[in-house]
Amino acid sequence: MTTDDSEWLRRLRAGDDRAWTEWFDTVGPKVWKYLSRLIGPDRDAVSDHVQEVFLAAIRGLSGFDPSAGSVVAWLFGIAHRQAALYWRKQKRLQRVSIEIDLDLIDSILTVRSSLPEQQELTIAVRLTLSEMPDDMAGLLIGRYLDQRTTADLAGELDITEDAVRSRLVRARDRFRTAFLLLHRELV
Repeated sequence: MTTDDSEWLRRLRAGDDRAWTEWFDTVGPKVWKYLSRLIGPDRDAVSDHVQEVFLAAIRGLSGFDPSAGSVVAWLFGIAHRQAALYWRKQKRLQRVSIEIDLDLIDSILTVRSSLPEQQELTIAVRLTLSEMPDDMAGLLIGRYLDQRTTADLAGELDITEDAVRSRLVRARDRFRTAFLLLHRELV
């Protein structure tokens, strides 16, 4: 846990109203970006789920264990569960007929294509990420979508760069397997 995390936790647990506003202003954009990567361009849905993340954080703050990781990683875990709930409620997923290459995820999720196949693929990638464990999905999003370095990810998660690289290997393998299983179900 970082010094910043300790200070935030101290102020938030003390009931400092200003700390809640400052904390939201500081970490809210990160949570928004994370959720928008998983949910997509529906700003209303992303906004609703960002609110749910922070409501859950408020309710669960007393039980947060700093030894388990950073506050941001904890929030991403909550956000990940919110995205999974979103996709479970969706009935839009149709047959996907395009193979996936993990190195192309960035272009798939950031390009606003009007092609139905591209849109279906984007939904399938987001659904796959939302069904993965939050730590794995968070690493894939951070590395491939946000193009963050392993050093940045290591610092945020308070682990070594070697640990980040090792976890990324496992996350990529898990993504490929999960995506292929989803693809078979839809065909």
